[in-house]
Amino acid sequence: MMCKRLFLVLAFLLVPMSQVSAAPSKTQVNAALEVLQEAVKSMGPTLVSRFSLAELEQLLKQQGYKEVKVRESGSIVFNHDGTNYVLQLYDDGDLQLYFGVSGIRLTASAMNEWNRTKRLSRAYLDSDDDPGLEADLMANGGINEEIVSEFIKVFVNTSAPAFENFLRENGV
Repeated sequence: MMCKRLFLVLAFLLVPMSQVSAAPSKTQVNAALEVLQEAVKSMGPTLVSRFSLAELEQLLKQQGYKEVKVRESGSIVFNHDGTNYVLQLYDDGDLQLYFGVSGIRLTASAMNEWNRTKRLSRAYLDSDDDPGLEADLMANGGINEEIVSEFIKVFVNTSAPAFENFLRENGV
């Protein structure tokens, strides 16, 4: 129903005034604009192909994350409940979250167990053999603040804490 109303409003607004026998009243135009605005709102949040570092920094601060710092490398370090995370912005707009721990050793077999049994993230040993956890959000289908916020929340509230528990149980 909303799509039909939107179509009618757009058709009304796009008809050249020379083809209209009587000019629409201001009330009619305002009513048409209100319907158009409601139709646009009902379509949901607008998707974008990327966010800037400044926009991501602001989003993290609005979500209540602490010690939000933009680095020259194109990443942002932020803190949640005493743990630091890194949000990397890539040239194509994709985002990657990273959480790493030092001083804990994990066997390749244990790391494979995590990757085989867990969703939404991947674990690996970095160049110093320290465990790290990453998750990616591809921007090519479009992203918005809600999508990015949910991506971050799932990582910091679910994936990373589960990985910390896994490290405690399986660390050498």
